[in-house]
Amino acid sequence: MKKFLEITILWLFLIGNSYAIENWEIKKVIDNKYIEISTEGLNVKGDKYKLLMKLNGKCDTIEDGFTFYTTKNNPGVMLLPGKKIKIESMGKIFASEIKAVVPVLSGSHHLVWITNGLYEFEGHTNFISQSEKNDVKLHFVFDDFEKGTGWEAKEFFNETENTWSLKNFSEAVKLGQKMCLDN
Repeated sequence: MKKFLEITILWLFLIGNSYAIENWEIKKVIDNKYIEISTEGLNVKGDKYKLLMKLNGKCDTIEDGFTFYTTKNNPGVMLLPGKKIKIESMGKIFASEIKAVVPVLSGSHHLVWITNGLYEFEGHTNFISQSEKNDVKLHFVFDDFEKGTGWEAKEFFNETENTWSLKNFSEAVKLGQKMCLDN
C-alpha cells in the first residue's frame, strides 16, 4: 500500500508540471519560473518553436521565439548571444535577438535560442492562430546592427530554414495560460 501511495504521489507531481496536446508540449521551465509551450520542427527535429510565459500572476505577456542547431564545431557561435539576426517569419522580415547559445551533442553542435520579443498575450496568440504553419528562414547575423555588418546565417547554421505546424496552437496556448494562472 505504501508503494502504491508513493507512486500515486509521484505521478500527481509529474502530471502537474507537463502536458501535451498532440504536437505541442506545455511545461514549466527555467527553475519553474516560466511556462513553455513548444512544438518540434517539421524539417529539423530538435529545432523548436517556443512561447514562454512568466509565472508572475498576470500571464498576459508571451515571449515568442525558436531554437536552431548550429554548424558542427564552430567556436564563433559562442559570440552570438546579444547579436541581432535578420529572419523571415509569418511572412514578415525583421530583426530578432539571439538570446542564448548552449552546447549539445557532446559539444560538437550548439543550440541557439532566438527571441522575437515580448508580446501582449491575446493579440499575439490571435495573430499566430490565423496561420496553419510558421515557416522561418534565417538570413543574416549582425555583428554591428547599426552599420549592417555581419555574416550570412549559413556560416553558423547548417539548416537556415524550418517549418513548425501550428495545428492545435489555440488549445495549447490556452492550456499554457491556464497553467500559468493556476500557479
